[in-house]
Amino acid sequence: MLGRRIDARVGPDQLAPGTAGRSGEEVYESIKEGRSGLDFDDLLVKTHGLLRDRPEILASDSVWGGIASIEFVLVDEFQDTDRVQTEILEMLAGTEFQRGRMFVVGDVRQSIYRFRGAEPGIFDQWRDKFPDEGRKNLTENFRSVPGVIHFVNALFAEHFAEARPGEEPADQKEHRLVPVRKDLTDLPAVMFVWGVPPEPTEPELAEGVKTTAHDRRENEARTLARWIGRRLEAGWTILDRNTKEPRLAHPGDVAFLFRAMTDVALYERALADAGFDYHTLGGSAFYAQQEIHDVINLLSIVEDPFDEVALAGALRSPFFSLSDNGLFWLARAFPGGLIAGLERSEEIPQLAPHDRYQTARARSLLARWREIKDHVGLAAIVTQILDESGFEASLVCEFLGARKLANSRKLCSSRASSIAKVASHLPTWWPGYAVSWMSPLARSSQPRPRKKAPTFA
Repeated sequence: MLGRRIDARVGPDQLAPGTAGRSGEEVYESIKEGRSGLDFDDLLVKTHGLLRDRPEILASDSVWGGIASIEFVLVDEFQDTDRVQTEILEMLAGTEFQRGRMFVVGDVRQSIYRFRGAEPGIFDQWRDKFPDEGRKNLTENFRSVPGVIHFVNALFAEHFAEARPGEEPADQKEHRLVPVRKDLTDLPAVMFVWGVPPEPTEPELAEGVKTTAHDRRENEARTLARWIGRRLEAGWTILDRNTKEPRLAHPGDVAFLFRAMTDVALYERALADAGFDYHTLGGSAFYAQQEIHDVINLLSIVEDPFDEVALAGALRSPFFSLSDNGLFWLARAFPGGLIAGLERSEEIPQLAPHDRYQTARARSLLARWREIKDHVGLAAIVTQILDESGFEASLVCEFLGARKLANSRKLCSSRASSIAKVASHLPTWWPGYAVSWMSPLARSSQPRPRKKAPTFA
């Protein structure tokens, strides 16, 4: 089996004796066995083996209380399944596979998990097994305006024209999308905006100098921000989601979609320079925001009183708002550096009154939070820290304060995925650190990975 890895947090001292020289998969299997654990691939393979070797479990006529054990099987995104998963489905459906028990939805052209072993061709194979009355092409599009649909049909005309296995040429036109929504304006629905680089101020020096990918993205970001500003100012008619009536768009109706979040900061800066507020969603961008780094620094110093870098970040952040001069004197006053300076701040005459007050406040709050950290879950302590520190009140006074406030409150939500992600940024040298700060409820409610088909070899 491919796609397996050893958790990077497992250090050499945690491996069982005699593991040296063994393959990564052998070590991985040993760790699983020691923990009595199964991974996602194990669940599939063992389920497949159980249904194959014990067919009586899924006798099609088995009933409980007069109700069939499995009445229907529905599978969405079927193009991203693999051979083992589909064989499990066939065994689950039993003899009623082609007679109404099995219902699948998919599109081979939208397969995105081939790198994990998905086999889009299985969808066509299954399609041929179903009778004609059991097949239906879903081509109506309710989301996009007609201009977008016509553009997609034109762009992918050759691809739509490709005959699929068992398909007649006359059937190929059925794959073209059909818009259901109506046009709201005569303006084009699709526009290409080219980011032309600015003219160099000194052409003789710029001759022969190539622009980098970073320069091009930065220019694109500025071009898009200016274009959006002009388009909104001129009047941009859209359909309101709630009232279903046309209205003029506002900045909150605009979204940027990225293939990757690597350079999202360039676009954030361009939008901010153009006077737009913005909110970043998806990927790891949320955890790259400064306010989230501030929370992580604070949690790190609560756990490890000797983490001087995290302490500096927490003291300088809106949690305590020490000045640069204050940090300097705390770090230089005593041989123990910043940590000793915080404990003995009352003995540092160079501290300004504000910095002296904040250091005393920091000592008191950090001591209080350290007393409770081992007795509550991570979500609970984050909530208490934000409530008692005044951090959120400071955020709303900053630029993009509303967005920063929303991000901080997101950490306090009951969504275990956010808490788990924050915990993953905390120090890993302390055994079981992330686990100890996640409540049992949070651990048990972590969502399963979506659409991640395993790879088999």
